[in-house]
Amino acid sequence: MDGGAPACGTVGQADLVFLVDESWGVGQSGFSSVQAFIASVLASFRDSPVGPDGVRFGVTIYGDVARMPIALTDHGSLDEVLRALRDLRYKGGASRTGDALNFLVNYVFSPEIVRDNTPRIAVLITNDRSDDPVEDAARAVSDHGISLYALGVRAADQSQLRRMVTEPWEEHLLMAADFSSLEALLPKLSRRLCVTASEPPRPLRSAPAGCHRSDAHGSLDGCWEPSGTSARRAEPAETGDALNFLVN
Repeated sequence: MDGGAPACGTVGQADLVFLVDESWGVGQSGFSSVQAFIASVLASFRDSPVGPDGVRFGVTIYGDVARMPIALTDHGSLDEVLRALRDLRYKGGASRTGDALNFLVNYVFSPEIVRDNTPRIAVLITNDRSDDPVEDAARAVSDHGISLYALGVRAADQSQLRRMVTEPWEEHLLMAADFSSLEALLPKLSRRLCVTASEPPRPLRSAPAGCHRSDAHGSLDGCWEPSGTSARRAEPAETGDALNFLVN
């Protein structure tokens, strides 16, 4: 198996998204290493059904803003996803992880995209402390039934990542000294993702006061905004087959 990743053939349906930090500290070399690492993780799912009725893959990239070059609904085969992954381009920027997590909830796993009774999984890959608050956004991720893993590289803040990932954090947080060390984490992460994708989806939390469920999937409408902050809106940034938004 590619890069030593164990084959995963036990998944029926699952949605797996990689949330990739492209801040200036990552650099082109680090970004290329992340692309290669994600490709190896994806290859471990070759024995599972991939496509609209099986496992779907997505990639969201964030720096100053979040963009979704590979939406869960964009590609119907693993080879198509791998080709799109190779075409991703590094842009640089800040590291606004909080905004990226909100984007994950509202657009990547939007009511129009998610499927009933399907595990929702996200893997955050970052090498720095977030430039914006993450606590409320991480809570929204959990409330929406998303299992959040994190790979912290170099200067990533381990204590901050612990507060973001799904509990128990010991099973959802992996740390690497540098981007060249990511490959060593491949077997462990691939096994854990396979187990999570093969299990029943995490339950959605009850809607807090003042919120309402907007669709049959049970997603919360209008509840992600951290209290005490100015409203943020998402606008289309580019045209194309993949949805692509800027978080302003």
